[in-house]
Amino acid sequence: MNENLLSEKKKWVASLLVLFLGMMGIHRFYLGRNASGAVMLVVFVLGVLIPIVGCA
Repeated sequence: MNENLLSEKKKWVASLLVLFLGMMGIHRFYLGRNASGAVMLVVFVLGVLIPIVGCA
């Protein structure tokens, strides 16, 4: 998606998603960038699960 085609409202919502859920890549899904959003989500989940499972 071209950056110039994003409406100001969409940029505002994406900015809020980055602020609160940025590490999970939720903003990427909102902007239609599903592949990079999925990669960010998987990396986040593995980064959280591996330390928890490793300590058990």
